[in-house]
Formats: sequence, C-alpha cells, structure tokens
Amino acid sequence: MTRVTWIRWVGTGVLVVLSITPALAVSGMNPPDPGVLTYLLNAFIGGFSGGYGGILPTAQRVLFLLAAIEIVFAGLWWALKGENFIVSSQDILCPDIAPDPTDPIKDILGTESPERKLRALKAETESKASPDRKIEAAVLALDLGHLKAAVDKSEGKIFADLRKLALRSLTVYKAKGRASVNGCASSYNTKGADDEERLLALQALGVNGEDDASKALRDIILKLNEEQKAGLSDETRTRMAKAAIDSAAVAKNKLLKPALLAVSINNKWSGSVILAAQTSLKAML
Repeated sequence: MTRVTWIRWVGTGVLVVLSITPALAVSGMNPPDPGVLTYLLNAFIGGFSGGYGGILPTAQRVLFLLAAIEIVFAGLWWALKGENFIVSSQDILCPDIAPDPTDPIKDILGTESPERKLRALKAETESKASPDRKIEAAVLALDLGHLKAAVDKSEGKIFADLRKLALRSLTVYKAKGRASVNGCASSYNTKGADDEERLLALQALGVNGEDDASKALRDIILKLNEEQKAGLSDETRTRMAKAAIDSAAVAKNKLLKPALLAVSINNKWSGSVILAAQTSLKAML
C-alpha cells in the first residue's frame, strides 16, 4: 500500500473506533475479536429473534448498531476511494478472488441494463485481467453499444460513454485484428456519434494497423478528401482529416499510401493538412 492508503486506513480505524465505542458501551456489548463488522451484523440480526415484543426493549441498542454499521461502511467507502470501491475492496480484502472477471463481466454486458454495462466495463478495465481479455470485453461492449437502441437521450449518453470507454481500452491495450474494426468504423460513421467518439475510433484503427483496420482508415480519408474537393469544408472535417492522417502515420500500413497521396496533392486542403499527409507518407518509406 502507498503511504496515502495507509493514512486513510489509520484515519478510518480511528473514526470507526471513536464512533462505535459509545454504541457498544450503551448496548453492553464487547466484541470478542477484531471482526467488528461481522459481530455488529450478527448482533443486529439477533435483535429480531424475539419478535416485535423483543425489539421494543432494545430499540436504543438496535439504533446504535445501525449507526455503527453505517459508520463502518462509510469509513470503508472513504478509505477505498469511493468510485473504485468494488475493485479496491476486492484487491485489499479478497486478493485471491476473481483475478480475471472477464467472463461474468461479458455476461453482464450481454444481459444487463446500460448503466450496469458501463459499470461492468469500468470494472474490467481496472481488473487484473490480461490485456487480451480486456480487449475481448471492449470489443463486445463496443458492438453492443451500437446494436442496442437507446430509449431516450439519457440512455443514449450511457451507450455513447460505453462505446468511448471500449474504444479507449482498444487503444490502450493495442488491439489488433479484425474483431474491433466494424465497431470502430461504426463509431466514426454513425450520425449520432460526437467528435470525441469519432476521434477515439480513428485512434483505435491507427493503433490496430493491420490490413482490415487500415482499409477502414483509408476509406475514411478518401471520403474526407472527396468531400473537400466538392467544397464541403469546415473545421470539424479538417480536425478529423488531421486525426485520420496522424492515425495513418501510427499504422504505417502501405494500404494507406493512396489515400495519403490523394490528400497531399489536393490543394483544397490547408497547408497543415497537406504537410501532415506528406509527413505520414515519408514515415512509410
């Protein structure tokens, strides 16, 4: 653990001890072992064994138990950095359980709600699964993010976030092969995709660099070039063209040469785009 983590755990311990001590004193309990949370939970359940009549005389005791349990969970949440609670608690409390959660996460991606799909993919990216397994989950999430129809704008945003996270994973883990190509191409070509998603798709295609990905990237560049020739010029198209050309330089696949050459001789482009195409061509020599 880092020093910051140790400090958080010590601080949490102090908070819990200070908060639970009055509760234990009033209820007359003294935990026999360090398993405070387990003891409190068992005691809480035991409070109901006598039925309704047995609860009333010990109402204060039950309330203190509830408060103590809440404080323990709040302290754990704070110490484990809140948003990463599930992954961090697994690492600290159950280090030997599910080092590779990819299969159950893929099940969640295929069957659960959009919110749970997104949380599952986040858990996968933060897990100890191998890069290849994380790529599997990312490809599935990307494909499902395109196949599932959103019922409203809120759900549409969740699906977009799911696709973006999947695209980032594909880039970070340098996904190769054809499995991710259709999803990346769809993210670029889908009308509802925002600029961020389209740029991420171009990056993933460039990192892939194999023939199928390079063909998809080539087609994107050629289409942008034809639109530029036809006078369809704007800031967004210029930004996409530069990003696609940069991705072509990363791919270094000779299938991209015709597209880059077409851009380099199209005087409708700005000097910066033409220079980028020429630089990418030189990188392939």
